[in-house]
Amino acid sequence: MYQSSRLFEGVTQQEFKQVMSCIRAYEKSYAKNSYIIMQGDRVTSFGMVTEGSVDVIKENIYGTRRLIATIEKDMIFAESLAASGLEESPISAIAREDCKVLFIPIDRLLVMCATSCPFHSRLITNMVRMLAVKNLILNQKLDYLTSRTTRERIAKYFIDTANREGKTRIKIPYNRNQLAEYLGVDRSVLSRELSKLKKEGILDFEKNTFQIVDVHEMSMYYS
Repeated sequence: MYQSSRLFEGVTQQEFKQVMSCIRAYEKSYAKNSYIIMQGDRVTSFGMVTEGSVDVIKENIYGTRRLIATIEKDMIFAESLAASGLEESPISAIAREDCKVLFIPIDRLLVMCATSCPFHSRLITNMVRMLAVKNLILNQKLDYLTSRTTRERIAKYFIDTANREGKTRIKIPYNRNQLAEYLGVDRSVLSRELSKLKKEGILDFEKNTFQIVDVHEMSMYYS
């Protein structure tokens, strides 16, 4: 069931029950919009989404939210928090939709057990690789946020997504509010710029499905 995740890559069916027992993993269900982690919580386990998806957000005292990342099925979250030993989490995690999360205590994963299970080092290696991929994605987002204009941020996001998926017609996991939060721009400014790109024949869209019509022109804003 969980073996489609990169975290369990290389773990055989026979080893799987032993893996779950060794790392003391447990699964919990969450309704849409409910908190999985609240800002200020102490986090000792990281999560892997087994059904649905999760939004990682930053909130301020006025209730304003900033979307940091969306965690899809088979992806992990809060691993850095769990490993850091921080007393209070600086972020929150919220169920984007009804979802299930497999929690893994970080100390059970990082410390080899007495029996030196052969799969244990495999899990650690897999986790390091997943962290490396997440770091690259976060670096991409930093590139978006440091771009000078809204159009540059839009262009970089859609070109990177198209390159990752290998096609120019893409479906993104965000509505307009969420995309604006992710790119760090005002929603009205984002909508206006998207409308301009559509009018200019560079980008077409319907709801959250987008088509890069003129790749060359869009690439002109990718600097």
